[in-house]
Amino acid sequence: MLRLGDGSYFLTRYADLQAVYRDTKTFSSDKHVEYGPKYGTDSLTVTSITPPVSSSTIHRCTRACAAHHRRALAKAVTALEPGLIAMVDALLDALAAKDDVDLIEDFASTIPIEVIGTC
Repeated sequence: MLRLGDGSYFLTRYADLQAVYRDTKTFSSDKHVEYGPKYGTDSLTVTSITPPVSSSTIHRCTRACAAHHRRALAKAVTALEPGLIAMVDALLDALAAKDDVDLIEDFASTIPIEVIGTC
């Protein structure tokens, strides 16, 4: 276990990691007190500053990470929307120009392939 200049620890051995995770009195996981005044007290901000130590912090971090991923996914999907609209419009235009249409082959199966290909 190596103590760094900023007071944190650099852990590389499994035994050291186990000791830190089990000793929640020495290695407190409540960073709200330490980092709250500077970075804010919401769980997403606080748990992203330092790695989790105790199970309560892991739970908080998991919830905060899930919330972050939901927001990131929503932004990513929103960013795809103009392209998806243009693609569907083009597919519908192509269908309108055909005499014989297979909705699965000519429309529905194309959408997931195009979406996956653009991500």
